[in-house]
Formats: sequence, structure tokens, C-alpha cells
Amino acid sequence: MAVDGQNDEEQQTLMNCLDLLIAAGYFRARIKGLATFDKIVGGMVWCLSHCNREVDADLLFFENLDIGQKIALTEKIVHVLGTLECPHSIEPHQIQGLDFIHIYPVIQWLVKMAMDFKIVRADYLKSYINYQYDKKTHMPPSIPPLCEIYDDVHVRIIPRRQFKRGKNLHFDSIQDDAQCTLAEFSGRTSVDPRPDDSTKECTQPSTIQSDCLEGLDKKQHSKLSTKAAKRIFSSIDAKSEHTCDDVSAADNLESTSDIEEQEMINMMNELDRQLKLKKEEHAKVLAEHETQLERKSQMEAILSRFTPEEIEEARALLNEYEHVRENERNFKSSSKAQLMSLYNEIQSFEEASVNSNTGNPKEIEEQLSAERLRLAESTQRVAALMFEIDSIPSQQELAQYQQRFIELFNQIESKHRNARQYVTLYNTLVDVRNYIKKDIELLSKIEDVLPLATKASFRDSFIDNLSSMFHSVEAVQKKVTDRTAALTDEKNRYVTEYNQLKERSRLFNVVVDQLKLECERNEKLREMLSIREKSSSN
Repeated sequence: MAVDGQNDEEQQTLMNCLDLLIAAGYFRARIKGLATFDKIVGGMVWCLSHCNREVDADLLFFENLDIGQKIALTEKIVHVLGTLECPHSIEPHQIQGLDFIHIYPVIQWLVKMAMDFKIVRADYLKSYINYQYDKKTHMPPSIPPLCEIYDDVHVRIIPRRQFKRGKNLHFDSIQDDAQCTLAEFSGRTSVDPRPDDSTKECTQPSTIQSDCLEGLDKKQHSKLSTKAAKRIFSSIDAKSEHTCDDVSAADNLESTSDIEEQEMINMMNELDRQLKLKKEEHAKVLAEHETQLERKSQMEAILSRFTPEEIEEARALLNEYEHVRENERNFKSSSKAQLMSLYNEIQSFEEASVNSNTGNPKEIEEQLSAERLRLAESTQRVAALMFEIDSIPSQQELAQYQQRFIELFNQIESKHRNARQYVTLYNTLVDVRNYIKKDIELLSKIEDVLPLATKASFRDSFIDNLSSMFHSVEAVQKKVTDRTAALTDEKNRYVTEYNQLKERSRLFNVVVDQLKLECERNEKLREMLSIREKSSSN
């Protein structure tokens, strides 16, 4: 009973191993005619080949191997498992003896590793396909992030007007006017809120001046230029004196003209309205100043995140952008010039056609027919050229043709292989049929001669005929045996050559890897030598 339970456990483990291999994609485990050793070892070799790891061994699996080849193959499998750091230990004799208790965890690990590497290889192939697609389709390049930073910086650093000059403020000197304009844009000049001594003569203008300046920020006042403030105050004092004269004149004429009094009241209301507008503008200027300070801090934070090399790269991109803009402007100007020249040429042609319409109609018809013939010839040549251009396949069409040719070649190769198998099978069946016919004829002759064999006169001849038939059968058997031995020797020779080529290929790959390592070491040594030479020269 214990033996039966152990056999049942081994059979269940074998079924689990085969189910794992089939689920992983090794469908040869379904074939019932294959031996269990071929299914298990073939599945292990298949999983190792899908692991996509570089090993210093050749795993060549063939079905129906002899005992020596099985031993060599199992030893290589155990060696490769050790190289891949398999967590489950197994010996070659356990694989040869089909010890499924120890084989099952190894197959579990191999299947898991093969499936993981399948996923990794699928991702790699997908990225390679995307790379080839981007390489062949020539998609437009995306805008680099430095250009967006340039746009943001350019918007933030363009000059903006922070103050607005009053409508009644005028300067006699061009230099004062320029200074006032610079003060409007720079934001570095302001007006001292304390009134000047010369403005104390008139109460109302000084009140207007103090009201205009009472909303200014103290921090902003500390940054202002004294010289610009004096110039602005001098202009305000001049306007204040002018306003004082107007007010005194209005008071003197109040008793004589009610209309002038009403105009003065309207003027005062207008001044009040302008004062309110100035206060609102001043508040807006202060808010804009705060936003500019915030933008400046944000800009400094943005610039602090970049290295000097990135800033230099951004400058190079800015220069390139300016160069492109300049080329665009030049192209637009040249295009406009060409457009104007073409327009003038069209007008000249139209005038010439109008003038030519007054000529002989027959000549005009002849010219028209000649031009139509020329147009037809040109159209025919263009059509021929377009046909030639269309007949040339594009790169994508060539790639499709190549892919289709490869598919057709593979299909033809598979058909040719099947045809050879069918021919070989047909020849074998024909030989078998001939041998069966000969056997039937031989048995028929034996059956016909057998009654005569009992007679003494025919016994010797029967024995001689039977001996000759036996010798002919032996000759045929020897011929078939020799042919089988020759084919077996040829197969062994091809297998030996293939193994030698695989060994040479493996050695070549090993030498290539060593050469790569030596090249990397050489590059590192050259870099170190160049760095040492630079340090010694400095």
C-alpha cells in the first residue's frame, strides 16, 4: 500500500509539472507519444532558453537521446541552474531518474522566471517598436521646457508703466519731460509727501498736493530719488501757483460774473474727480508694484532651481529664437516684395491683354490655340512625371514589401519542408509495399511448393529454393541496414558539426564580452589619464 501511495504521489506531481509547462506555453508536453524524460527535460530547456540570461553552456535538446547524451544534458542543466542562482538544489541523477518530488519545485521556479522574462521582453520590444516608429515617422519635436521658461521670463521682465502723467502737466524742457517719462516706467522715483515752502501761499493747491500724496507707501518713499522728486515738485508748484492765480481771479470777479463762478465750481469738481482718479490709479500702481515684487521673488526662485549651464542653454535658445524671428521677418518682407512684384507683373499682363484685345481676332485665336497646345504638352509631361513619381514606392511600402516577402519565404520554406516530408514518407511507404509484395509472393511460393516438399524428389530443390530466398532476404536486409547506418553516421556527423559551431559561437561571445570589458577599462584609464594630465598642466 505504501508503494501504491508513493506512485500516486509521483503521478500527481508529474501531472502538476506537465500542467505548469503547458500553462507556460510548452505545448509539446501534451503529445502522448513522447517519453516522460523528453517532456520534463525539454520543458526545462525551453524555460531556460526563455530566461534570456547569458550562460557559458550550450543546451541542445533532442528527443530520444542515448544514455550518454542524457547524462551530459542533465549535467549542463544543473550547471546552468547553479549559474542562475536557483534556490532549489537538484542533482543530475535526480533528473535522469525522474525524481518528481525534487523536480517539481525547480520547474515551478523556472516557469515563474520564464514568465517574468517574457513580460520584460514584451516591454522591451514595445519600447523598441515605439523608438523605431518615432525614428521612421519623423514626428515634430516637442517644445523644450526652456522655451516656456523664456516666455514666462519675457512676459515678466518687459517694461510696464507704473505711473500716469496728468493731463495738465507739461514741461518746457525736453530733459525734464524725459525724466518724468522714465519716472512713470521705472517706479524708482516718487514724491515726498511733505509740501514745499513755496506752496504754502495757496491753501487749496497745497491741500490737493497733500491729498494726492497721502496714499503713497512709506517703504516706496524710501526708495525714491530726491532729484526726480524735486523736479516733479517744481512742476507741481508751478501748476499750484497757476491754480492760485486762477482762484484769486475768480474771487475778484465773483461779484461781476456768475457764469465764471459756475465755471470755477465745475473746475473744482473736475479737480476732485481727477483727484479720485489719481488715488485709484495710485492704489492700482501699489497693487501692481506688489505683484511685481511677488513676480520678482518667483522669478528668483525659478532661476535658483537651474544651474548656470541650463541658463546658458536657455540663453542660446533665446538667441536661436531671435535668429529665427529675424529670419521670419526677413522672409515675410521678401515674400511681400515678391508678392508686390507678382502683383505688378499681373497688372502689366492684364494691361497688355487689354491692349492686345484691340488687335486682330484671328491672331488672338491662333495665339490662344498655340498656348492651349503648350498647356496640353505641359500637362502631359506633368502627368508622366507624376506617374513616375507615384510608381516609386515609399519607405513604408518598401518595408511592407520586405515584410511580405519574408512571410512568403517562411511560408514557402514550411511548404517545402512539408513536401520533403511527404516525399520521404511516400518513398518509405513504397519500399514497405514492395517488401510486403515480395513477402506475399514468397509465402505464396512456399505455400504452393509445400505439398511437393513432402516428396523426396522435390525436397532438395525446395531446400535450395528456400536457401536462395533466405539469402536474397538477407541481402536486402543488409542493404537496408547499411543505408540506415549511413544515414545515422551522417546525422551524427551533422550533429557534431553543429555542436562544434555552437561551441565556437559560445567562445566567440565570451571573447566579445571580454573585449567589451577591456574596452571599458581602456576608456576609464584614458579618462583618468586625461584628467591627470589636465591637473598636472594646471
